[in-house]
Amino acid sequence: MIGTAKGGRSAEPTHSQNEVRESAICNQEGSAEYNGRVMKHVPEEDRKSALLGWALKLQPALLALAIAVSLVMVAAWNTHQSIDSIHTISGERTRMRAIRLQLEQLLSLLKDLESGSRGYVITGNRNFLVPFSAALAEIPSVQSALSLVLRNELDDGVDWSEFETLVNQRREIALQAIAMRDANEDVSLNAAVFESGRQVMDRIRQEFAKLEVFQNRRLSDLNGAVLDMERRAKIMSWGSAMAALLLVAITIWIVVHEQRVRQSLERSLRTANLSLERRVEERTVALKDANTRLAKFTADQNSALERERRNLAREVHDQI
Repeated sequence: MIGTAKGGRSAEPTHSQNEVRESAICNQEGSAEYNGRVMKHVPEEDRKSALLGWALKLQPALLALAIAVSLVMVAAWNTHQSIDSIHTISGERTRMRAIRLQLEQLLSLLKDLESGSRGYVITGNRNFLVPFSAALAEIPSVQSALSLVLRNELDDGVDWSEFETLVNQRREIALQAIAMRDANEDVSLNAAVFESGRQVMDRIRQEFAKLEVFQNRRLSDLNGAVLDMERRAKIMSWGSAMAALLLVAITIWIVVHEQRVRQSLERSLRTANLSLERRVEERTVALKDANTRLAKFTADQNSALERERRNLAREVHDQI
């Protein structure tokens, strides 16, 4: 009886003792859990992993920036090509203007040739032969220079060979008229030569008009090409610039947005860490209090058991 009572009191703790022990265990587990969660956030993360993650988040911004740079490079290349083409066309226009001036010079020399020969034949004044001789000497060089550049450039409506043939005929007719005047031949023959020369000169003027139309058309085409290139270059430059500015703006917005999101997440993380630390401190205080109460309860139980043993020993002694 006595052994059973003693064993029952020592083996079976009271309900209050179990509750205190369970509270202490829960507090210890909770403290370990929250301490573990804190330890996950407190250590510094690997810098390379952080930079890689940040770069992946900024991938759209980097892509937009790369496209903007590509557009700027394409616009610069297109502008360079347009400038080169404009320079080439400008050189061609200058060459066409020089050819036109040479054609006008040739026509002027033919007029000097005609007026000089006519004046000498009519008046016999050899002063008219001065412009005639100058024109006669200069016509071959001008004609040869024009032949080099125009023989393969004229279209089907203009025949340079025919123009050269007419010029040569006009020279021969002028020389023939002067030779007849020097030989004092019949005036009626000179009139026939003059008429023939006039007809040839009229045909030369017609061919010259065709050449002038051809030159004007070529110059108009070149001017149109220059204007078209300038217009396309402006459109390309402005379009590329606007697209690049838009992409740069998008890039800036993405970077700023990502920065704000990251700052917001950092603030949330700091708030969570602070809240977690506060809860850990609260659990730690509760754990200390539970440990204190458990120690006090254990001491009280030990004292009570000791008193019970003494009382039992005293009763047994009294019965004996």
